[in-house]
Amino acid sequence: MPAGPPSMSPSTHHPTEQRADRQQEQNTNTPGGRSSETDWQRDDSERKRDLLIEVLVRGKAFDQARSLVRFARDIIAQHGATVRVDWHGHDDRGLALANSLEAIAAGADRIHGCWLGIGERVGNTSLDQLWLNLAMMRGNLDATSDLRALRDVCEKVSEATRTPISADYPLLGANAFRTGTGVHASAILKAAARGDRALADRVYSSIPASVLGRRQEICIGPMSGLSNVHYWLRQAGIPDTPGLAAAVLQAAKQSDRNLTDSEIRHIVEAVSRGAAQ
Repeated sequence: MPAGPPSMSPSTHHPTEQRADRQQEQNTNTPGGRSSETDWQRDDSERKRDLLIEVLVRGKAFDQARSLVRFARDIIAQHGATVRVDWHGHDDRGLALANSLEAIAAGADRIHGCWLGIGERVGNTSLDQLWLNLAMMRGNLDATSDLRALRDVCEKVSEATRTPISADYPLLGANAFRTGTGVHASAILKAAARGDRALADRVYSSIPASVLGRRQEICIGPMSGLSNVHYWLRQAGIPDTPGLAAAVLQAAKQSDRNLTDSEIRHIVEAVSRGAAQ
């Protein structure tokens, strides 16, 4: 697996939180609860550090991560400081990953995050999703890549933290490579029929399932066509007898979700019994 970007680090405490801790220590060690230290008494490195912290605190007024990081960089440059910029994002509005990518594009030196996006409130930037997107953007990911180690790490984190991986979680969820739509199934089957396994694995998936040790799964549901049924029967080793595929598809069209394997097998058995009578 390609090495992850060095700019990513597990989330600990936000710099502003650390600053608040330091200020509290200063306040409790001086008469009247006020620090005896003034701005002109602090050395240059301390002022430069506080400069970045103030920028991050005041940056709450900005709507865009890219603008905030550029603003911070401009202020740092104006003061002639040499300060690294960290980005610590939460997913309160569902924008943690997008904002982190924007922060990188704007020149942030380090991005905070957690595996599976686990974090306070609704979570932090997902390190696994961030790594995946950076690898793709840098051209470090193709059909020959092996991401099973990334999958294994996330599964271990899920187990250790008792945080289930939801079925629709990108890359790792049970539904990540599962489709019940007829046009999707048809394209995958046509590619497979041509012997182009790589195309079949990519035609409707931005990430090949094979890099995670998985395969494309074709389900049968209300949005399916006969291609889905033919594929499922073939994968299950069940002969496609006259009327069988149509019976399965009819049942799927009457459902409000994808049929389970056991439900499909029940239909197959019912059709077989009817044909035998």
